[in-house]
Amino acid sequence: MRHFRRMLLVTWLCSAALLAQPVVDSVLNPASYALPGMPNYGIAQGGLFVAFGRNLGPSGWNEVKLFPLPTVFNGISIRVTVGGTSVDCLVMNSYGAGSTPATQVVGLLPSSTPIGDGTLVLTYNGQRSTPAPIKVVRRAFGMVTLNSAGSGPAVITDAGYRVKLITEAAHPGQAVVLWGTGLGAISGDERQPAPGGDMTNVDVKVYVGDREATVFYRGRTPGAAGLDQINFYVPGGVNGCYLPLVVYVEGIPSNWATLPVAPEGNNFCSEQNGLSGAEIQAASERGSLGVGNVFLYRMSQTMTVPQFGSITTTMDMAEAEFGRYDLQGLIRFRGTQMFGDVGSCTVLQFAGEEDPDMDPIQPQPLDAGPALTLNGPKGQKQIPREDPGYYSAILGQITGFGQGDTPLFLDPGSYTVTGPGGPNVGQFTTTQTFPGNFTWQNRDSINNIPRNQDLRVTWTNAAAGGQVVLYGLSAISTPIQAGAVFFCVAQSSAGQLTVPARILSALPASGVEDGIPMGQLMLGTMSAPARFNATGLDYGYFSSVVVDGKLVAFN
Repeated sequence: MRHFRRMLLVTWLCSAALLAQPVVDSVLNPASYALPGMPNYGIAQGGLFVAFGRNLGPSGWNEVKLFPLPTVFNGISIRVTVGGTSVDCLVMNSYGAGSTPATQVVGLLPSSTPIGDGTLVLTYNGQRSTPAPIKVVRRAFGMVTLNSAGSGPAVITDAGYRVKLITEAAHPGQAVVLWGTGLGAISGDERQPAPGGDMTNVDVKVYVGDREATVFYRGRTPGAAGLDQINFYVPGGVNGCYLPLVVYVEGIPSNWATLPVAPEGNNFCSEQNGLSGAEIQAASERGSLGVGNVFLYRMSQTMTVPQFGSITTTMDMAEAEFGRYDLQGLIRFRGTQMFGDVGSCTVLQFAGEEDPDMDPIQPQPLDAGPALTLNGPKGQKQIPREDPGYYSAILGQITGFGQGDTPLFLDPGSYTVTGPGGPNVGQFTTTQTFPGNFTWQNRDSINNIPRNQDLRVTWTNAAAGGQVVLYGLSAISTPIQAGAVFFCVAQSSAGQLTVPARILSALPASGVEDGIPMGQLMLGTMSAPARFNATGLDYGYFSSVVVDGKLVAFN
């Protein structure tokens, strides 16, 4: 009887697995991962898409290896319906980690699919998913990136198909190829290899940093399926490891990525305020990079709260992070600088409570001891370890509501952080000058921000020799909780910064929750980073920033 019951249980489990209904949670561009509600969301006619969910197909990695591409692969089929017209998609591959049924399936949306909001139904072994929403558009280009998350270094190659990396940078004037999907429909049998051809009727613009590049090909990659390439010349006057890179197709931005550029004759690029070419070369030869970052910041934000009126909150914080990247992490991460180079702007998307600043490529944490010690004009504070490699402390705060207030700590002046040393990072001492309060001159006049116009901000008394960072955020609550942020960087001495409309247009129009706009604008003055050395680290820096922010609405 015991064996009989066991046999029944095994049979039931197997049947349940076979009959498990596929569930499609989302349908995204597999290069940009642009989110629903964002200006660049949608699946282009003739483009690739990825369906995420559960029970979508067999476990492991499975891919179609030969043309013609099938509409049914390993029991997986996908049908998209828009406006009463249904089309069968071409199935490319599926993936499920280990023995887990597939959690993602990549397909090609036929060029004949009507434009508009529709539904996608995935069938696996005869079991149909409930319809999932899909938005079909003419064009929605996404760049492939090395981190496979739609941000960081782009997959860009030279004529010899060598990928441009911080260890083998592109050069001004060099012809390079950018890879992605979503340029739009083509004619012909899409089950067969694409013939290629320059889509000269499509308006494509490529920006590297603040410079527009010259494009000389935009279209399908010959012999591939759904894969697009954009060939361009790297513009002159740009230099750096993480230059913002974006493509506009008929005015709609792609995801933001980065491109390393070095002068002719140099393989290794240099960051403006970070790693030098020699340091990157040494890290490449060593096979790893140990990094330590220490931050002090004061953040103030003003908002109007129903029944309370205008409220200003201020918080002083200290943070430190210590980690080691292996060689793969070194060439795929976003760099050591939080905000990018002077003169640059970058846009990143986020979903829910995600931190848009969080790099998908994380280092192996390094232990620098149980706590760091901060000394300044008002005395001493401890910065305890909260997680492996991460240290954090609230040094003081004013809530604006008269409750939970503690004295602020970060007055202008000199601050020293000391690390006692730990198993991975040796003892160190580093000093930084915390900047005084600056004046955001046109702060009060900026409330409702048109996304189709340039935005200009002005300031005085910013940290001498440092930088000013403008941070903008706009979020929505429907169809999902999501949003986008931008960072723009200028020299403190400039006294002004203009955000181009092409940057603002990448944000969604701000939603409203409880009468409060879901938009923020923050201006910060940042001291020049101070370098420090410690055993176990190849690069360490200490930065400080004062941030003044307010709630706004991006329209």
